[in-house]
Amino acid sequence: MKATNFRDETLKNVLNLAEENSVIFLNMATGSGKSKLALAIAESLITEEPIMYSNGEMSRDLQVIYPKILVIIAERAHQRNWWDEFNKHNYGMLLQNTTFTCYASLHKFRNTGWDIIIVDESHHLSELRLGHLSTLRFNKAVFLSATMKKAVKACIEYTFRDKKTCTYKVSLDDAITADILPEPKIFIHKLTLNNTYRDLTIETGNKKSNKTIECKYPERWAYIKMYSKTAKIIIKCTEQEKYNYLTDQVDYLKRRFMADPSNIFAKNKWLRTALDRKIFLGKLKTDYAKVIINKEKDKRLICFCTDIEQANLLGGKDNIVHSKIKDVEKVIINFQLKSINRLYCVNMLTEGMNLNSLDVGIIVQLDSEELKIIQKLGRLLRSDSPKVHITVYLNTRDSEYLDKVLETIDNKYIKFIE
Repeated sequence: MKATNFRDETLKNVLNLAEENSVIFLNMATGSGKSKLALAIAESLITEEPIMYSNGEMSRDLQVIYPKILVIIAERAHQRNWWDEFNKHNYGMLLQNTTFTCYASLHKFRNTGWDIIIVDESHHLSELRLGHLSTLRFNKAVFLSATMKKAVKACIEYTFRDKKTCTYKVSLDDAITADILPEPKIFIHKLTLNNTYRDLTIETGNKKSNKTIECKYPERWAYIKMYSKTAKIIIKCTEQEKYNYLTDQVDYLKRRFMADPSNIFAKNKWLRTALDRKIFLGKLKTDYAKVIINKEKDKRLICFCTDIEQANLLGGKDNIVHSKIKDVEKVIINFQLKSINRLYCVNMLTEGMNLNSLDVGIIVQLDSEELKIIQKLGRLLRSDSPKVHITVYLNTRDSEYLDKVLETIDNKYIKFIE
């Protein structure tokens, strides 16, 4: 009953705001009903007009005029989800006057007119796409996002500064408290980098040289000074030492870029090295991820992997979803139909996709962006009794990413595993 009251109150509030404003931001947690609210606003624009006969006379009968709707989505695969949303919430009659387009094709609709524009996952709006959007004429525009960066929202507000604007928020915690989303069990697996065994290597020096020199991590500077120009240097190191090495590289390249922000080469190298460090941490967790997966062997599961190599190691050929898989939609449909019970994803399925009967989620490597963290959590909290496993290396960048998770959800749902 609490959830019903919350949904009814939310619907009432949003429709009241939509009546008074032209631009509406629905900043709401994944699974809290953003799509339904946007469609309810669209339904409120239905009008009735007298039927005019060919001789110019008016009939006493009325015809229903459905609003002209444009739904902007991130990926073509998300259109199927929107069809389901229209039909599930009894708004199927609106589809007859609805057009779907991806962000990438938004330029094709410049200078067109609509009764309502629904902008799904609106954090994807770039400056160029917002420029295309600004040419559209509309009565209402609804921007949907679980978390939108302040800078993006400010740009949208400035673009439509001549229109009345409002925001309606429902946080992940709000949705759980109101029984819109179930209470989750989130397990944070706290791992420690090995600093005993030097079973890893770092390659530096003249990598094209036929001469190879080996040394241990504490000796590296002497060898680099002596051989960096004449030989390939293989530094034997522990996990902790390799992490320290990558962090030193990241910090050095960041300082170089900050000293000269016009140096795009330095910026790209800094970001690439930071990504290398993130992937390094993620790959170290592969064996531990296998342990979690085996413990959850009877559950329907999604695992957000660090990279394609890790997804291929953890999953089988029929349940992997990443950019190298040709028929991603077929894999997703098989999961929805329960032909398969596991999905191993890389940079996919974090948004715009409702997965059926999901029991367990595993986030192998956290992201620096709060938005991606919230999207993954939101995707996992749609099941009846969700369990989420997150693996974290202590005293690394992982810890900083973890702090962002802890900011988004109440500690009472979290259990730490040493």
